[in-house]
Amino acid sequence: MPGKTVTVILGVIFYILGIISINIFLDSAEITLFFHPAIELAIIAVGIFFLSSLFYGKFSFTFLFFAGAFLGKSFSTKPVFVILALMPLLFAILGGAIIGKNAIMDLQGKKNFFEEKESYYSSLVLVLITSLIIGFMFGADMILTVPEWLPI
Repeated sequence: MPGKTVTVILGVIFYILGIISINIFLDSAEITLFFHPAIELAIIAVGIFFLSSLFYGKFSFTFLFFAGAFLGKSFSTKPVFVILALMPLLFAILGGAIIGKNAIMDLQGKKNFFEEKESYYSSLVLVLITSLIIGFMFGADMILTVPEWLPI
């Protein structure tokens, strides 16, 4: 498993590659789950969290390519959201890597997996809260329309 710094740098690189590839190769594709952007970001971040823990943190940065490809289509309309969405995704791969590392150590008999279960819960809650905050604040369409009844 690469170190935290290498994982974060590779995660950022793969996320940017996902954004670039979706905007270059699939210009007309609109990818969405038909949910609010906060819910979509939370689903993606929690999925990356659990996948990263299932793969013991190895190559967890590659999941950010697919997240970048999914979220990157809205880069032209919501660039702040797409950039800030990287934060909970990085929290997810780092938290999942810790769980995976502790699971390997438990299988080897060096450490009890359940000693740090509070830290597992707190990292999952951190991922969810940051996903929802970023999604609700920056994911909604920022275009303000004037109501029809307002005489402007």
